[in-house]
Amino acid sequence: MNTKDAAGNMRPLVDIIEELNVRTAHMGDAERTAVFKNVFGTEASAGMIALADQANKYVDKYGNAIVDSAGRQTNALRKQMETVADYSGTCEEVAKRQMATTRGSLLILSSAWQDVGLSVGNLFLPAIRAAAGALSSVANVLSAAVNRFPMLSKVVALTAGGIVAFTAASVGVGLVMNFVRTGLNGFRGALLRLSAAHVAATASTVADTTAAGGFGIASRIAGAAAKFFAGGLRSILIASGVGKERGDA
Repeated sequence: MNTKDAAGNMRPLVDIIEELNVRTAHMGDAERTAVFKNVFGTEASAGMIALADQANKYVDKYGNAIVDSAGRQTNALRKQMETVADYSGTCEEVAKRQMATTRGSLLILSSAWQDVGLSVGNLFLPAIRAAAGALSSVANVLSAAVNRFPMLSKVVALTAGGIVAFTAASVGVGLVMNFVRTGLNGFRGALLRLSAAHVAATASTVADTTAAGGFGIASRIAGAAAKFFAGGLRSILIASGVGKERGDA
């Protein structure tokens, strides 16, 4: 029995099974099973025998003849294969429609980025593996040293802990000093603003006082000028006789 055609290609599975059914129809179960094992192998033979049993059925469980989509009589195996092919075509069509939507485009983009991530990961994988191996070796050496020199390891651990604690304390003190420095700078700025306001108020007071003094001096000068003018006018009037007549009157 040939499982390949004249061109060397694998024959359809249904054709092979149907031919095996014809060739083994006169055999008992044991002999038939041995033939299927010889053709398909021990592991796959049980599944192939089940398919062969379907290929021998030409009526359904209701006693109706099994026909294909064209109405031609066929066996149960070919009917199932036709149904699977229809389902495959339908699933493919549904998948195409779903991938044609925005969500499908985003899925394609996400898949592409995953491929990029995998490619980058594979590129750096040797270096990461080498680094992990080196770190594992260092960890093993340290573990062996700790087990061999427990006291020295304790001293080293305490020293390292002290250094870490001192560093943390230094950082904390630095933060506190910065906070205090910021507060002092703010207080100093407030004092400077208060001093500037005091100076401005003092200058305003001096200006007001100076202005008042200047106004007083100007008033006295104006009064003296008025008296001088009045005296001069009176003298002129008396000299002209107007003032005398007014006095006689």
